[in-house]
Amino acid sequence: MMKKLNLCIAVFFGFLLTFNILFAQSDRKSGRLDLRERVFDFGIVPREAKVVHDFVLKNVGHDTLRILDIKAGCACTTAPVGKRVLEVNDSTIMPVTFSTGRASGKTQKGVNITTDMEPRGLFPLSIKAYVESPTMKTPDLTAEPRSIKYTPPDTEAEGVAEVELVNNSDKDLTVKIVDYTDDLGQPKLKEGRIKPGKKSELEFEFIPMSNMSTVNGSVTLEVYAGEEMLMRYSIPIIRQRPVDYSSK
Repeated sequence: MMKKLNLCIAVFFGFLLTFNILFAQSDRKSGRLDLRERVFDFGIVPREAKVVHDFVLKNVGHDTLRILDIKAGCACTTAPVGKRVLEVNDSTIMPVTFSTGRASGKTQKGVNITTDMEPRGLFPLSIKAYVESPTMKTPDLTAEPRSIKYTPPDTEAEGVAEVELVNNSDKDLTVKIVDYTDDLGQPKLKEGRIKPGKKSELEFEFIPMSNMSTVNGSVTLEVYAGEEMLMRYSIPIIRQRPVDYSSK
């Protein structure tokens, strides 16, 4: 009886050891998707506009990772990816564009990524926003005009467009840039602190681009009163096709 028991125990631990070895080998050889963030909040956004955030997808596993499928939760959201095959330590950008249309109020949209990582599963991402409506209360900070639009004279041109940031509150506001579409250029705040009733300016310095089509992006700001964050606020960017290609 004792010999049979010892044999059963030996078989069980042998099976367990083999399973652990095989699992460890499988884990060592598989790709693994790493997401720097799962949720991005645009804050307050205008109607009939497009805002964009770049999600970074990285393979931190020990073998090639393949992105098999990307599905956005609705037609108002697009999520193209730079490349679908990632070698070890390779990464790619997935710009998620949200078209606000005639929506209003709080909204959240999802994007699901499927890879060949074992065990295979969904990697959900989401974007959040508060779409302006004609009846909403005026935010503590607003931009005039509401979006940044730029039409370069030619494909090699660098340029600057700007909007005014208005403090509509009775408090000193501190404004910070937390996200922007760097494929288009770089934003710069003239003054990060704005007194009640006063204005500052946000400039966007555009870089030359080989893309001849209209390109959308955005700048996302965080607004603070002292240490308290009051809101996020996104300003759409529209880089229109160059003048010298307008008739081609």
